[in-house]
Amino acid sequence: MKLDIALNILSAAAYGAPTTTEMIRATGHSPRTVIQYLEELEHRGWMTRLPTERPGVGRPPIVRRPTGAGLDYLRGAEMGLFRKLSRDGVRILWGPVRALTEWGVPFIGRPDIFADRPIDAGPFPVTLEGNLAFYDDPLTTDDGQFPALESLIAWAAKSGDPRRVAASAVLLRDPRLRVDRLLELAERMGARNRVGFLAALAGRDLELRPNSHPERMLESSLPVEAETEALARTWHVENPISAALVKDLGRLYGGRA
Repeated sequence: MKLDIALNILSAAAYGAPTTTEMIRATGHSPRTVIQYLEELEHRGWMTRLPTERPGVGRPPIVRRPTGAGLDYLRGAEMGLFRKLSRDGVRILWGPVRALTEWGVPFIGRPDIFADRPIDAGPFPVTLEGNLAFYDDPLTTDDGQFPALESLIAWAAKSGDPRRVAASAVLLRDPRLRVDRLLELAERMGARNRVGFLAALAGRDLELRPNSHPERMLESSLPVEAETEALARTWHVENPISAALVKDLGRLYGGRA
């Protein structure tokens, strides 16, 4: 049994692909390979089948989940792969899912990694961030290295994803934030206006002034409050996020925004 294939299938099952068909689609392996490995993982006690029913006629789908032993193996294998990738001369950190969770805004999903160049990271989706300043002064824990709070805020502010952008605003209220470092990173990562706009929404004064260069926040425009639209014009931010979404996420995770 090849470690990378077993890890890929266990990871897919743990993070939202419970049926055989979904695992084949999520992993990219052939049906024969996936079925063979599922049987082997069940034999080792790392996967188990769950009872299912199908309304109407036809056979119900087979749903599998990792057992406790399978999850322990998966976690250990993930850490081993993360350490190996860290030694391969590539700058990597745990990606948005685990990083945002580590800093206090939980995200659910398959673990991913940040990397400064395209790499084969096995079961980990790769989020490319080529600005090397992003990788400076990481948070180091027993579970690996995460982006610094300031790096994560600047990245999330320019991610284009509404929930990650809102998470950036929530994290701007974190008392551990080093404002000078954030302002430096926001400038270097091209997110000065977006960070300033989010700080204004979150009620945190960074003593930052907008520059004249427009910055697009979301990939497409969404309805926002009139006050938010006016604030976005002040900060030269196009397609801004709504204050309501920032407040909702803030109420969920500590009321920081």
